[in-house]
Amino acid sequence: CGLAESLGISSDALRVLIEASCVQLETERDAFITSSLEEVGTGRQQLGIESRHSALSDMQHAENFATAAASAAIYLNDHKATLLMDFDQFAMFSVDLVSRLILDIMAQIVDSGLAASPAFITAVAIGVPFAFRDGDMVHRLRNLRVEMRLVSGRKKEETDREVERLALQQEGHDAIVLVSSDMDFCSLLRELSRRGQYVAIVHDARQESQHERMLALYAHSAWRLREVCPVVEERHPRDRHNLVLQQQRRQQQQ
Repeated sequence: CGLAESLGISSDALRVLIEASCVQLETERDAFITSSLEEVGTGRQQLGIESRHSALSDMQHAENFATAAASAAIYLNDHKATLLMDFDQFAMFSVDLVSRLILDIMAQIVDSGLAASPAFITAVAIGVPFAFRDGDMVHRLRNLRVEMRLVSGRKKEETDREVERLALQQEGHDAIVLVSSDMDFCSLLRELSRRGQYVAIVHDARQESQHERMLALYAHSAWRLREVCPVVEERHPRDRHNLVLQQQRRQQQQ
């Protein structure tokens, strides 16, 4: 009511404006993902996100309201997240796989309510120079609006220290999403949680292992990387047994 009064409109009118703006946010999210997928040369169906034809249809009728309601919607739904990626672990991944992984993680963040849309996610990739040796990788990360932080040394410890420094610099109540399987970050997760920061971790630890339990102990949310982005398992099976099982499934399907 106070917001409606400050805007000089009725509560019912404000409700209509907010609903229209929510449609716009959904459409912007679809547009972001679609344009990124076109860049990596994949299809929208490969990402596993259904197109929102109804939202696009509603948007045509609501575009006059959406612009006027943008400030109100942002006021009510301005969740932001900082995505910190320990990029050394992706040094052997292809450019397309890294792009897919980043998009899937961003979709997970939005779907979990940690960010209003991909536009509200600040993504940073931290790693040694070797991790950014591929010019195509650097170009793709720039297209995805991912900031790159190169550490001066060649040791992974330098990457860990830079990740910790960036994480501890975050202030406010925005969420921090850490992409790493390094148990050395357990103390960082504990400190961030102690400060009242919402922390999520995307890891590649084995399911139900002590490694996984330790990473999830101090995080509010723990997501398995191979569940967030199943393509990782398809292209980089955890072990040969999984690869054999995949080959058997393909033969059965044929």
